[in-house]
Amino acid sequence: MLEEDRQRCADAGMIGFLPKPLRGFGTQLNFTYLQSHQSVDQNNGGTYCEAYDDFSRSLNGCDTDGRAFGNLPLANLSKYAYNAALLYDRGPVSARLAYSWRSKYLLGTNVFPLQGTNGLNTDPASPNYGQKNVSWGVPIYGASYGELDASLFYNITSHLTLGVQVLNLTDALYKSLAQQHIGTSVFEWYGSGRTFSVQLRATF
Repeated sequence: MLEEDRQRCADAGMIGFLPKPLRGFGTQLNFTYLQSHQSVDQNNGGTYCEAYDDFSRSLNGCDTDGRAFGNLPLANLSKYAYNAALLYDRGPVSARLAYSWRSKYLLGTNVFPLQGTNGLNTDPASPNYGQKNVSWGVPIYGASYGELDASLFYNITSHLTLGVQVLNLTDALYKSLAQQHIGTSVFEWYGSGRTFSVQLRATF
């Protein structure tokens, strides 16, 4: 194989050294790791959030027992994520089987309906200790989620391509999680189902 052909295969994710019957196959792989947190200075500087304003509560969160969460990650960023794809592109046929996955990620804090004003005051130093008068707002997360997609296209002519595409092939469910200090629980489920499409592409 000529060097320019090897480079073209590499750019497309194809494996250029395969024996002739397997030529056209390729892979694409990537992995991401992110470590993040957000914080805000507080006048009381303690564990309890009785004196928090809405801005502070949105960043640090406040549990239903009046304790601050603190050290929450930045919103919409997963700590781990990866994508893996198996490709085939040879002659008139091109196909792709791709799986993408991300770990749990913060959607927001102190948002309706995961907020209220009847949190239990458990601060022993507070004059309101034992009363249910603390404003609370717990974090909500998107649960870890993976989706498998597939596509197959055939070049009828150099200007006309017919193909089929399937999204969420395994019918994965998306879930959101509500956090309290004791852990997380499922808050909502979303099922988009499988999506099938037939496409006809023309180029001029």
